[in-house]
Amino acid sequence: MFNDALYTPPMPPRAVIFDFDGVIVDSERYWQTEEQSFFKKILTGWDGSHHHDIVGLSVEGSYRYFKDAFAIELTLPEYLENYARIADRVYAQCQLLPGVETFLKILEEAKLPLAIASSARRKRIEHIIDKFELRKYFQVIVSAEDLPPDAGKPKPTIYLTAASLLGIKPEECVAIEDAKNGVLSAKSAGMKCIGLRNGVNEEQDLSAADVVIREFAEMDAEIFKKL
Repeated sequence: MFNDALYTPPMPPRAVIFDFDGVIVDSERYWQTEEQSFFKKILTGWDGSHHHDIVGLSVEGSYRYFKDAFAIELTLPEYLENYARIADRVYAQCQLLPGVETFLKILEEAKLPLAIASSARRKRIEHIIDKFELRKYFQVIVSAEDLPPDAGKPKPTIYLTAASLLGIKPEECVAIEDAKNGVLSAKSAGMKCIGLRNGVNEEQDLSAADVVIREFAEMDAEIFKKL
């Protein structure tokens, strides 16, 4: 459990930047189910072992991956239309990850600026943070639409953008990620990174993260000292 009385984050970090899917909400478990059915229909040779390659990518990024790896026949507009319907079903089901709201409250009390840096669409992010009344915690949201083409994770652009909007140097920020692509993005931006095991991402290689945790209840001053 959290120990609020002992929680005094050292500096750095001066800010914490959260991924969204699989870090704030438990949507990855639903993405896996919905995507498996869809991808098996449109991709010859697709199986579950490929799923970890696209976690953390933008929708357009996953389409480019499929063009290269599977020669997908759907056009990008057709793919986006199908993906939007999948997203509707995913975000209708998802809930907050256990402990994340308590952790956000602790960070707010510590007066650490917070941001979201996610490959998800902005409207999806905003719908969820409004649904669960989390908007007050975040000073900055950077989504897939805020990036140039081909600049999504694992490239560092999204994290560099979030740090710039917060007005804090990347090396003074800590990112929280649940996927290899996201960890590489944060580390390439020069940030410390906490890898989160969320119950459905055991196949993700989080070895580049500075610390790996299994639940937000582990987040205390000792975790930040390790960074």
